[in-house]
Amino acid sequence: GFGVLVFSALPLLSDFGLIVTMNVAVALLSALIVMPPLLVWADGHGWIHVSQEADERSTHAVVLADRPRPTMAVGGLVLIVVGLGLFLGADAEEGDASGAEFTAVPLPTTTTTTTTTTTLPPGTDPPPDDTEPIDVSQYGTDPPTGLIDGTLFTYLTEAGVDPQSAVCAGSVLLDRVSQDELIALGITEFTDEALAPVIQAALDCGIDQETIDSVAATLTG
Repeated sequence: GFGVLVFSALPLLSDFGLIVTMNVAVALLSALIVMPPLLVWADGHGWIHVSQEADERSTHAVVLADRPRPTMAVGGLVLIVVGLGLFLGADAEEGDASGAEFTAVPLPTTTTTTTTTTTLPPGTDPPPDDTEPIDVSQYGTDPPTGLIDGTLFTYLTEAGVDPQSAVCAGSVLLDRVSQDELIALGITEFTDEALAPVIQAALDCGIDQETIDSVAATLTG
C-alpha cells in the first residue's frame, strides 16, 4: 500500500512512500530471518525455557538448538546488507536553487475632484468662472420631485426660464450643496447665505442675472 506512493508526482509524497516501504521491508525481513535464529539461540541458553517442554516439539527444538546452524549469521548478514543498501541508496544530491525575479509596477492613481462652495456676501457679484459652461441640453424638462429643486423649478419657470435650465439649476445646486446644508444655511427663510449658491448654480446654467434678481426679489419679499 505504501509502495504505490513512490509513483506519486509530488516529491514529498514520493519520498514518504519510499521511506515507509523500506521500513516495512526491513521489519518483515527482521521478523522472518533474524528473529527465528535469535529465538533458537536464546532457547539454547535457557532464557525462554522451550527445551524444558516434555512433548515432541520441545525435544525436536532441543535437537535443533544443539546443531551448529548458520541461520543467525545469515540473518545478521542480510540485515547488514539491507541497511547498507538503504544508506547508499539515500538521496544526498544537492540541487540548485532557482531564483525568481519580478518588476515592481506602480498602482494606478485615482484623481479626485473636490468641489468647494463659496458663500458670497450680499450685494457682491460672483467671481468669473473659468470652468467650461454646463451643457443644459443634457437635462430633462420634467419638474423635479425634491423639496428644494422642485420649489426652485417652480419659481424659475414662472419667471420665464425654460424648463431645461430650471432643472439644470436645481440639479447643479444639489450636486454642490446638500439639502441638509442648505437648510442649515437658512434656505427656508431665504437668507443671503443660502441664496448665494442658488444664484451661482442658476448663472452656471445660463440663466441671466436680471431673471435671477427678479426671482430672488420674489423669494425675499
